[in-house]
Amino acid sequence: TTCSATAIDAPSGQTIAGASLPNRAAIAPPATDPGRHELDLVALRDLTVELLARMAQSLGERVSEIQGIGVTGQQHSLALLGQRNEPLGPAITWQDRRVEQLIPDRQETYLQHLIAQAGGPSAFSSCGCLPRVGYMGPTLYWLGQQGHLESSARACFVPDAVVSFLTNEPPCCDATNAGSSGIFDITRDDWHWEIVERLGLPPTIFPPVKPSG
Repeated sequence: TTCSATAIDAPSGQTIAGASLPNRAAIAPPATDPGRHELDLVALRDLTVELLARMAQSLGERVSEIQGIGVTGQQHSLALLGQRNEPLGPAITWQDRRVEQLIPDRQETYLQHLIAQAGGPSAFSSCGCLPRVGYMGPTLYWLGQQGHLESSARACFVPDAVVSFLTNEPPCCDATNAGSSGIFDITRDDWHWEIVERLGLPPTIFPPVKPSG
């Protein structure tokens, strides 16, 4: 419902300043497909800049003391960025249910077909969880099945996209977020490349996984 920021004095844990803005980036689901839930990444980028500007104004001279910015947000999500870190369309959020649609001429959903194509539930034994509605892996799979997934795109989570906007660096993510995708091998701290190949997903779209922080 909101985009918020807090400035904290690290040694004491004391809150120094805060700011909050209404989340104007949410896109209302279309009446023809109420199961779709998306987020305008351009609007989110602008909200982030506006929020940090308010924080800087609130902090005054103390703004020079800032040592780092931590970003948190929707874990289950999918954002696609281009080669210049520009949004390639709206992000798809954890509430989205398009993978529950039935595949034309088949009596199974895209999510059911994904699990079968990957090798059945046992194929995900090292992922820590089965793919579910709203997870990044199934959403990527749906886009690929619709022909809407370019190999030049770079996939990430919504918080990762915000970091990419702020740093102008290609997106990366940490294992705690990647582990929520349904296609990440938590025993190797890497994407489950065997499943990625079975699903026909281009490996080039997956971001590098780095240690938290």
